[in-house]
Amino acid sequence: MNTNKKLPKNYNSFEQRKADREWQKRRNNYDSLMTCIEYRGANDITVQFDESGYEVNTTWATFNKGSISSPYDKTVYGKAWLGEGKYKTFDDGEATYAYKLFWNMHKRCNSTSYQNVQPTYVGCSVCDEWNDFQVFADWVSQNFYDIPHDCRIELDKNVLDANNKVYCPEKCRFIPKPLNLILNVKRNGVGTLLAGVTLSASGKKYVAQITEYGQVMNLGTYETELEAHEAYRVEKQKYVRQRAEEYKEYLPSDIYDYLSNWVYDIEE
Repeated sequence: MNTNKKLPKNYNSFEQRKADREWQKRRNNYDSLMTCIEYRGANDITVQFDESGYEVNTTWATFNKGSISSPYDKTVYGKAWLGEGKYKTFDDGEATYAYKLFWNMHKRCNSTSYQNVQPTYVGCSVCDEWNDFQVFADWVSQNFYDIPHDCRIELDKNVLDANNKVYCPEKCRFIPKPLNLILNVKRNGVGTLLAGVTLSASGKKYVAQITEYGQVMNLGTYETELEAHEAYRVEKQKYVRQRAEEYKEYLPSDIYDYLSNWVYDIEE
């Protein structure tokens, strides 16, 4: 009997491929690092994403091309991910309310083109936990509330702290749009005068004005800009507290407490 029979040419090819390919690393199309942790054949491998530990079964060719996605890929402005959980990004072909909020929040903080148009968002950021859509959507589901008559509710990062620059659960609240609008204090024109102040027709005195319930109210004419601004400040404070009372039955207690005692202290 011939014991020196020649082995088939491809006898060790699978073992060699398995040894060569297991633990190789690639980056996918979103730059996430991933590792082939088990090779069972060219059409059956297990890939693990290094940062999240997420695993998926796929093919060697797909792995090699980087055409594998993970729910932890930073698909939203290169910063945030969708995560794993019950909250959907789309329902019947339309983006969900939570996902629209999530996308727009990151756009404001991470899109240079958006900030060129809205420079007040320069320097704003999103806290680490809200980079995960599932975490953010869960907070939305627990904090959102409805108001009758189709009153729009907006996510606001400044309602409790006018100088806040970070979207986070400690600072953000939902607030009725009419309240949100009156809390926005802006300088008039191109920023030459303090909020609530315009020049008189003669150009020598200062007129204090405020908009309440869609109507412009004249608060008087003053010798100095600061006097006119003070009249505006006092009336603004009164108006915010008044509107808080109107929404009292709908507002979360911390928002109502804050607005019913609101003090105009925004630095000019």
